[in-house]
Amino acid sequence: MTALVRAAVLLALAISNTRGQATQDLPPAQHSHRVVLDQDNAYVMLWTPRQDAIEIEVQVKAKGYVGLGFSLTGGMKGADIVLGWVDDAGRVFLHDRYAAGNWAPAVDESQDVTLLGGYQNDTHTVLRFSRPWITLDTDSDYMLGDDTVRVIWAYSNSDPTSETELNYHDKRGTKSLYLQSPQFELPPLGPDVKSVEFLSRNITIPSDMDTLYWCQLFKIPNVTTKHHVIGYVPVLQQESLEHVHHIVMYVCDLKDGHDQYERWLEWEGTQCHTGNMPPSWKFCSPIFAWAVGGEGEMFPEHVGFPIGEQGKATYFMMEMHYDNPNFREGVVDSSGVRFFYTDKLREHDAGTIVFGHNVSPLHIIPPVQRWQSSGYCDPQCTSQNLPAEGVKIFQGLLHSHLLGDNLILRHGRNGQELPPIMKDMHYDFDYQNTRILKEEVTILPGDSLVMDCGYNASQRTSATYGGFGTNEEMCLTFLSYYPRTDLFLCTSHPELDTILGGLGLGLEISADNRDEVNKMLNYKIEMNWEAENKLFEKVKSGNLSSEPSPLIMSHILKAINITAPQKYFNRSLYSVLQDRAIWMDEGVTSSLQKAVLEGKHTSACHLHGQDLLLGKGGTITAPDLQPLQESLPEVTFMHSVVLDQQGSYVLLWTPRKEDVVFEVQVGTTGYVGLGFSPTGGMKGADIILGWVDTSGEVFLHDRHAEGNSAPMLDQSQDVKLLGGYQNDTHTVLRFSRPWDTCDGEQDYVLSDDTVRVIWSYSNRDPTSETNLHYHDRRGTKSLFLQSPQFEMPEMGPDVKTWEFLSPNVSLPNDFDTLYWCKIYKMPPTTTKHHIIGFVPVVEEKNAEHVHHILFYECHAPDSDTLFEQHLEEQGAQCHTPNMPSSFNHCQSVLIAWAIGGQGEMYPEHAGFPIGEQHGGATYFMMETHYDNPNLRQGVVDSSGIKIFYTEKLRQHDAGILMIGHQVSFTHIIPPRQESFLTGTFCDGSCTGQTLPEEGVRVFQGILHSHLLGTSLLVRQVRAGQELPMLLKDLKYDFNYQSTRVFKEEVTLLPGDTLITECYYNSSQRTKPTSGGLSTKDEMCLAFFSYYPRTSFFSCLSEPKFDGIIAAVGVTDVAHDRMGKTTIEQPEENMTERKERDMTQELKETKFSDFYHTLKITAPEEYQNLTMHDILYNEATWQDPMVADSFQRLATSGIHNVICSTNGQNAGVEISKQVPYPSYKSRRHRPDRCSQLGDKGSSSGLCPPAFPFCKNTKTRGTFF
Repeated sequence: MTALVRAAVLLALAISNTRGQATQDLPPAQHSHRVVLDQDNAYVMLWTPRQDAIEIEVQVKAKGYVGLGFSLTGGMKGADIVLGWVDDAGRVFLHDRYAAGNWAPAVDESQDVTLLGGYQNDTHTVLRFSRPWITLDTDSDYMLGDDTVRVIWAYSNSDPTSETELNYHDKRGTKSLYLQSPQFELPPLGPDVKSVEFLSRNITIPSDMDTLYWCQLFKIPNVTTKHHVIGYVPVLQQESLEHVHHIVMYVCDLKDGHDQYERWLEWEGTQCHTGNMPPSWKFCSPIFAWAVGGEGEMFPEHVGFPIGEQGKATYFMMEMHYDNPNFREGVVDSSGVRFFYTDKLREHDAGTIVFGHNVSPLHIIPPVQRWQSSGYCDPQCTSQNLPAEGVKIFQGLLHSHLLGDNLILRHGRNGQELPPIMKDMHYDFDYQNTRILKEEVTILPGDSLVMDCGYNASQRTSATYGGFGTNEEMCLTFLSYYPRTDLFLCTSHPELDTILGGLGLGLEISADNRDEVNKMLNYKIEMNWEAENKLFEKVKSGNLSSEPSPLIMSHILKAINITAPQKYFNRSLYSVLQDRAIWMDEGVTSSLQKAVLEGKHTSACHLHGQDLLLGKGGTITAPDLQPLQESLPEVTFMHSVVLDQQGSYVLLWTPRKEDVVFEVQVGTTGYVGLGFSPTGGMKGADIILGWVDTSGEVFLHDRHAEGNSAPMLDQSQDVKLLGGYQNDTHTVLRFSRPWDTCDGEQDYVLSDDTVRVIWSYSNRDPTSETNLHYHDRRGTKSLFLQSPQFEMPEMGPDVKTWEFLSPNVSLPNDFDTLYWCKIYKMPPTTTKHHIIGFVPVVEEKNAEHVHHILFYECHAPDSDTLFEQHLEEQGAQCHTPNMPSSFNHCQSVLIAWAIGGQGEMYPEHAGFPIGEQHGGATYFMMETHYDNPNLRQGVVDSSGIKIFYTEKLRQHDAGILMIGHQVSFTHIIPPRQESFLTGTFCDGSCTGQTLPEEGVRVFQGILHSHLLGTSLLVRQVRAGQELPMLLKDLKYDFNYQSTRVFKEEVTLLPGDTLITECYYNSSQRTKPTSGGLSTKDEMCLAFFSYYPRTSFFSCLSEPKFDGIIAAVGVTDVAHDRMGKTTIEQPEENMTERKERDMTQELKETKFSDFYHTLKITAPEEYQNLTMHDILYNEATWQDPMVADSFQRLATSGIHNVICSTNGQNAGVEISKQVPYPSYKSRRHRPDRCSQLGDKGSSSGLCPPAFPFCKNTKTRGTFF
């Protein structure tokens, strides 16, 4: 680390700077789906859904880049985007990206698309790739499924100037699709198939209404025998595409209605659901429904909808829903449908049933809410009207209006919930396509159906009601089934009293008013031939006014007059509901939500051919259904992680005050294990093991492992099962567990320290609770269970990115550690900017080798002269004579990342300034620590860091303070020690001289040591009194070093002392370990981010050197650099040589080699030996007093403290000798288990060789 060491080992390096991309071949492929995404036919998307992934091909009339994305809203913000192009050399590029806003999408850290090929010709760019339905990148990728997917697309006629610089697209758009459902195809039709078109007769859409429902009557021509309708397609007039929203076709087969229907055939029709609509038309029942986005339907080969004399249906009513939100004038439409029918009858007659919520003004959706409405089908209706063997559902259409967000048709039988018949969790009002079910579903007599509709009314300022208008709402499902029955509608809506009581306002109305309103709401429609005849005469004579008028169903509520309480006296219910103030009361909305879902409903059950329709069939409530065994209540977890590389084991958790809730989702139908281990192995691990048997019963055990054998049941079962299920592919278990169970013998204490999580699973259940098969897969991963998890926020357009990557560094294969340093310059800016965060950019192939990256600010007089010359250079091995001496001016850390970290986003009130003129730096040095323990050959890396910066300045400039032990050969860890403590400190005189009077606020930190580190902590002492621990990790993992964001910021005042303690386990080493750069050497450091920024950047200490030689019995040594504890390289001229010798081989840097240069002159018995001979002689350490001497040296006596600040364009380093601090330790509060009398699930930190630790009043533990 440049800020810590200057080594004296020679090196040379040759770096290759070549990179290439192969041209991709693209053999022909047959795809199952195809769609043209734009109106110009320039963008064609083809795809084939497979079991685990989707294969996509885009064919775009462009010679630049092409983008295809998946968006929750149809917009760019938050979209998951695949972007690619083919350059002039024929190289194909493909990126998995994420759009944080309406600007160039950033490349994902996890590239989850696989390029299958691509090419470009004179006119088109073609790309083929695959992508899993569900990726592991939950932050940046969209989880695809069988719900509506809003596909967004874009293309440009020019390639990007680089992989990160995109020019603005030329064309873009969006289209909703079902990616998994079968696509509509019009098959070749035989000579037996006839067609007939039913078209509107030039209907003029009014310009003063946004919604018009128009009804017209038709007749199948020349059909005297039974036929089957086998399909249809919409026939849409191009000029009115935006206005035709849906079409519902009804069959009209009222008894004795033949002559009545016949006379209406020449009439152009009328506005539906008004007094101008003939009474007989109200008895027509739906046969099928088409809505915008649909292409048509061809029914399965074994079913058809019956028509003709024996099929009863000869007359049809077409209901057109016209939408005119912009009130366009002069819109005239003649759209409709084309039927396909045949006299070759299918096996079954088909029918349509409508389920859901009655279209009613009592369908109330409060403003500024996410809301759920439900409609129920009374089991008595299905019991009385379905055949004993039930009916088979083969397709369906979900329907709501603009607020619809998610729609589910649930199915219940005998009190047990069954899998939903249909669902769409991303419903799109403008894409309502009939879904063919993958498997037909049987509805039996007595089954209950529940239609749940989720609405997003967050942008509405007043209540929304059920009705026909686009701005009103519906909640319906149209299901096609066979064999046909007379049942065509089964719905419900809340009763008036349910609404009045549910509002919780004490509303009352008179009995007369209640009866009057209920007559309107609970309609009773009888066929009135006399009224129909009178209407026909008016039409025939031309005396019927046909001017459409708005049909606002909620105005019925104006007839409900409130009589109490006084506050609402003499107001209508409509007036009360329009009062925004009532909806600001959460008690009102929660009470109404409960009432409409659990209160009394009025049911409706309608049959074909009836001449009486009743709006009230009976009073019902929501069916009491036991939840699906294979489902759990929806829970949003705070944290999630994929534990294995295959994505088969997902762990989710939410930390709470006393316990933690876990959920495991594992791709197996056998048992699942999750454990917590002190070492990452099975021995001594605390294990939770569970499974779901074939009957659906869930088992969960608290166990412990004494070795590499089946874990045994704990005497105390300290996990609580919250639920679980198993389906065809996965086992899911949810449970809670206290942080400390007080079972000190068999359970692991969870905390904010690193936790080594172990996992396993088998593809078989245990044969008994005690007989387990050996697992099929297992692994381990370290985690912080309590710390906030890194999340990439949405970035505004002001945020820019800057990537700095290693220049194809070749790792040596003859030693295990390489530190590589390279100079970079900030992006050109004319104003002050703040760095607001960063993420690592680590090449996946080299993830095991990139151990940590430090990014330093460079401060020196005339920095342009010193550093500009190095920008184009490849860099150099750090801390060697081959590293330019100017690099030594790069000492203050700006970014510290280590393996296991995902990145950092700083608080909204703090940012790191860049630019010398703005209090930051203009030049930077990146130091990359490469680890190659297996000495692999041919490793070449270009990893680095991506910085996010903005000109929107934060409130405070931030800085980083590094504290700990000087990385030096004075850092000695004796061998064979289970717990050796290195103490180091930043004394109060240093903070007193460098911090402002009001202090600084520390908001995050990261701890760092190497392989021997087991526990690291930083104490804060003020005026001799220990304060709460600043940062700790008592289960430190070298391979999991992630920045900790503090739950609460900590103030550091002038005069505070910071003590860094690092505990090491060297029990497997036979020789001492020295401080140094190698992974096998050691460090003891902490990096803290704080504000407001000061010049203070480093405070390190080390024991006096004469104490080291005295600890091994040496009294004098000879060396011309006796006072130095680090090795400095010669200073170069400030202009530095532009050309330097880069032919030297890379060599391992070991600080302990310095001891070879120290010749012992006393005592006489050691003469002619070096300090290295004594220190690294195993016999030296046979005497336990030697290790004890080093322990005392590390934690007492006089230490050298180096206090470093940035002066004007240069670093200033002050070194002084200070005694190890003493302090009064914190009073320890008893924990939960101590209060319960447990003999101890917690442990102290004092090492065995340090007996006075537990007795002295000047030292405390972390508690």
